[in-house]
Amino acid sequence: MSPRPAPLPLPPPLPDYTRWPDTPLPPAGPPAPPPARAVRWTRPIAALAPELLCLVFHAGAALPPAPGLPFAVLVAHVSARWRRTAHADPFLWTRLAVAPGTPPARVAAYLARARAFPLDIVLHSPAPPAALAALIAHAHRWRTLDVSARTRADLAPLRPLTAPLLASLSIRCPPDPAPDPRNDDRTLLFAGGAPQLAHVHLDGLGLNALSVPLRAATRVSLLADPPPDDRRDAMSWEAFHASLSGGAVRTLRLQGALFAPGAAEDGDTTLALPALTHLELPLCASGATARLLSRLSAPSLESLHFRTSADPQAGADADAELHLLCPRSFPALTRLTLDCADIREPGTFTTLARAFPSLAYIELAGTRAHTAALLCAALGGGAWPRLKEVALREWEALDEPPLRAMLAARSAADRPLDRVLLSGPAHARLGPALGALVRVEELV
Repeated sequence: MSPRPAPLPLPPPLPDYTRWPDTPLPPAGPPAPPPARAVRWTRPIAALAPELLCLVFHAGAALPPAPGLPFAVLVAHVSARWRRTAHADPFLWTRLAVAPGTPPARVAAYLARARAFPLDIVLHSPAPPAALAALIAHAHRWRTLDVSARTRADLAPLRPLTAPLLASLSIRCPPDPAPDPRNDDRTLLFAGGAPQLAHVHLDGLGLNALSVPLRAATRVSLLADPPPDDRRDAMSWEAFHASLSGGAVRTLRLQGALFAPGAAEDGDTTLALPALTHLELPLCASGATARLLSRLSAPSLESLHFRTSADPQAGADADAELHLLCPRSFPALTRLTLDCADIREPGTFTTLARAFPSLAYIELAGTRAHTAALLCAALGGGAWPRLKEVALREWEALDEPPLRAMLAARSAADRPLDRVLLSGPAHARLGPALGALVRVEELV
C-alpha cells in the first residue's frame, strides 16, 4: 500500500489593508450584548385589571376626605367600567357620613354595597330619622363611631345598643346652657355592651355616660367643663376607678373639671394603670391634679403633660398647684411638658425636680420670659442631672443671658445638654448666639 500523501499547506492569510502593517491588533473584548427590547412598564389606568384598579381605589379612599362628593361616589362617575368596579368593591362603601341633609336612599345604598364589612360611621345630628334607623339596624357592624351632637337628647338612640365590633368611639356634646328637663335623660350609652372598645374620646361627657367599663381601652381622652351650677357630669372617684383601674390604657388625656368636688380626697384607693405611658392632666386651682397623681400607680409612665385648664384661677395658681405634688414614684418618667404655666416662685422647679428626678426632656409651651429665667436658674443650680434636652416655645420674648449662664453652668458641672429646641422667632433670634455652646434646633 502506498503511503498517504501529505496534506497541502494552507495559503497565507490575506493582508489586512485596513490597517498599517505596524499597527498592533486591538485586544479581544467581550461580545457585544444583543439589542435589548424596549419594555413599556406603564399602562393606562383604563387597561388595568379590576383587581389592580381596586387597589388604586383603596389608596385614594385612604387619603383625607375632600369637600364635595365622597371618594367612592366620585370614582363611580368617571366611566362605566370604573362604576362597575367601584360598586363591586365593598371596601369603598364602609365609611358613611350622615348629616342633617343626607338622603336616606344614599345610606341604604352604602349599606347594601358594603355587604357584611365593618362600618365606619360619622354622625352629625340631627340625622334624618329614616337614615338613623337604617344605621342602628346595622350597629352590630360598627367599627368606628364619630358623633357630633347638639344636646344629650340627640344621643338617645345610642342608649340601648349593642356594638360587638366597636373599637373607636368619639362623642362631642357641648353642655346646654338652658337644658330642658324633658330632654335631659342621662341613661347610660351602649347598655348592651361594647367589649372591643379600644379608643374613647368624650368631649362634654364623663366616663359616667358609658355603661361599659374601659378595661380593654388603650387610648382614653376626656374633655368636660360642666357649668359651675351643674356638676352632674362630674365623676366620682369610685366611678373613675371602676372604669379604668387595672386596664390596658396606654394614653390617658384628662381636661376640664372632670371630678366632683372632693371626689379624690377621701379613702386611699389606688388607681393602677400598669400599661400607661403618656398622661395629660389639667393645671387647675382645686388640687385635683395633685390628688390624682398621689393615687396613681403607673410604673411604665414615660411622658407627663400638664395642660392649661379652663379654670380662670389656673394661671395664677400654677405655683400653688405644682407645690402640692407628692406623686408616687414613676421610675420610667423621662419627659415633662408644662403648657402655659405662669410660674413665678423659684422653688416651684425645685419641687418638680424632687417629684420627677429622672427627666431627660423638659418643655415649656407658651413660655413667659420670667418662667424661662426661673427654669434656667434651676437647671444651672443642678436640677435634673440627667437632663439632655430643653424645649422652649415662647409666648413672650426670651432673654439670652439666662440661657447662656445655664449652659455654661451645666458644662462646668460636667452635665452638658445635648440640644436646645426653640420656637421659630426665638430660634432665629437666639440660635446663632447660643450655637457655640450647644446644638440649637427649631421646635416645630
